[in-house]
Amino acid sequence: MGYGRAMDDRVAGGSWGIWLTGDTRSVLERPERLPREADGAADAVIRVQVLGRPAILSVPEDQHVRASSVEFLTYLIARGGSAGQDEIVADLMPELPRRTAAQRMHTYTYNLRQIFARLGGGSDHLRLHRHRYVLDRAGFDVDLWTMLDAVADAGAAPDSQARLLALRRALDFAPARCTCGCAIIRTSYAGSTSTQ
Repeated sequence: MGYGRAMDDRVAGGSWGIWLTGDTRSVLERPERLPREADGAADAVIRVQVLGRPAILSVPEDQHVRASSVEFLTYLIARGGSAGQDEIVADLMPELPRRTAAQRMHTYTYNLRQIFARLGGGSDHLRLHRHRYVLDRAGFDVDLWTMLDAVADAGAAPDSQARLLALRRALDFAPARCTCGCAIIRTSYAGSTSTQ
């Protein structure tokens, strides 16, 4: 799959739009912005890192993790948590026959569901609904989503102190090598601190 390469190319060009697509913004507008707490009665929250080297965190060593499955998950996260099958094929596997692409999506989904089950997640963490793969937003703790939540909080902050705190939270998740949206966050943070 070539998504990671395309993503790197767009980031290198300074395209902030790769992070703040309409799909990503819709995640920020949902009421369940914070992951639910994992307890004995609820499914566990799956921790995923996509800023820097993408990874599903705390996976047992004996659990097989396909690199392509992590790339597929990263794609869904970057799209705000859902994507249609046609969109996925066009973006990740345009060179493959439709039937082969569908088989691969099934393989990636099966692998991810196995991983989520090992981590205590339920079947709703990743589901296929009307030809769309959908992540349960409340079932994941994702660094990108947390950073974007903080950026949204900064934009809606009632005063400069609240804005500064939100930007500081966003910076906690912004990797040093990030040269696109993270630079915008750093610039906003610098502007906020200079007015204090």
